[in-house]
Amino acid sequence: MFSTDLKNLKIQYRTTVNQVIDEFYVPVLSKAVRYDRAVGYFSSNILIAYIDGLEKFVENNGKMRLVISPFVTKKDGEVFLDSINRLDSITESLNELFRSFRLGGNDANISAQILHQLIKNNILEIRIIVPNNSLGLFHEKIALFYDELGDAIATNGSNNETQGSVEHNLESFSTFRSWINGQELYIDTFKEQFEDTWQGNLNEYHMLSLQEAVDDDVLREYETDESIKTLYSKLSRHGGLEKKNETEKLGFKPFDYQKVAAEKWIEKNKGIIAFATGTGKTKTAIYAFDQLMKKEGPKVFLITVPDKTLVEQWSKELLNYWGNLVKCYSENNQWVNQLKNKIDYWKLEPDEPLFIVTTNQTFHGEKFMRQIKKLNKDYIFLADECHRLGTDNLLNSLPSVERRLGLSATPTIAPMSINGTSFSKHSF
Repeated sequence: MFSTDLKNLKIQYRTTVNQVIDEFYVPVLSKAVRYDRAVGYFSSNILIAYIDGLEKFVENNGKMRLVISPFVTKKDGEVFLDSINRLDSITESLNELFRSFRLGGNDANISAQILHQLIKNNILEIRIIVPNNSLGLFHEKIALFYDELGDAIATNGSNNETQGSVEHNLESFSTFRSWINGQELYIDTFKEQFEDTWQGNLNEYHMLSLQEAVDDDVLREYETDESIKTLYSKLSRHGGLEKKNETEKLGFKPFDYQKVAAEKWIEKNKGIIAFATGTGKTKTAIYAFDQLMKKEGPKVFLITVPDKTLVEQWSKELLNYWGNLVKCYSENNQWVNQLKNKIDYWKLEPDEPLFIVTTNQTFHGEKFMRQIKKLNKDYIFLADECHRLGTDNLLNSLPSVERRLGLSATPTIAPMSINGTSFSKHSF
């Protein structure tokens, strides 16, 4: 029961002061049988963050109702407002949001499967709130937790329902408890507000069910025959898996020369790895990416290649290790919207790596550059077969980012060497 088991709840939690997951979410969810949440942004990686409390919540036969905005970012919403009555615009944005739940790594994949199972087992119901006109976007942040006796805890504050908002961002929220004299009025007000939202009683907004707003094939991507309990046990943070060393995680053991090349690139920031064909340039780059992120955290990686065959090869290889990837080339006629949504989501929640794979031709195009500029040069640039990148003018206009890496197997560069300052007469 809340009133006897959670006597030490604070009146406010701030991420810079409190361990919000351990001090609030896990103990409250462990005792709750109902959880109502109205919030602007949601990501399934929150399920990993408070997994210990959520497992108990499911064992309590808990029910969760979630109201979210259909837009990955406020900017998305403003763009779509002009065509807000077009369901396909909302569906496109939500499809990208739900696909983004499968951000890199095994744990993130499992969290997406848990999300699907929560919905399938009627534990979680999601509704989408959509503005009727251009007056504004849904950005409310209310949470209500109920125990088996009907006592309630409410929160109101800045945090969204994402892992970044409770673990990384500077956020705060206030708490209210129904059994404390003087706080019942706050609880009742939040209850009324949530119910009005859930029932679609707001004049300026209307409500869609998840099934109305998201394509079936997107949700089917998360289907699994495994139970929620089994999925819990698979999460490494939950103790189901032993921590893997770097070789097991990547699935291959780098050779010494690959380690040396990766270490030198990380040290120098810019350079060309010139290995003979068949000696593992791609694996070396992947190892270098992994080592860099171990030191500095998740990054955006922009990889440009000469042709569409290499786009597919790189994408297939990267998806063996990470899940958040967009292919930008003529074979994918949705790449502009996908890239826009991926970048916008990354800027909102930069807690998993993003890989952008494109052809040299698309890379130099105006549509591609317009989206990449949003990153403000905050990405890693890799050019495969960099000797084929383009003309002198194009080579001289390479992005001036902090880290650039070229891969080449041309005979003009000594095999298994790394040039930290130049490629031919051009600075790389």
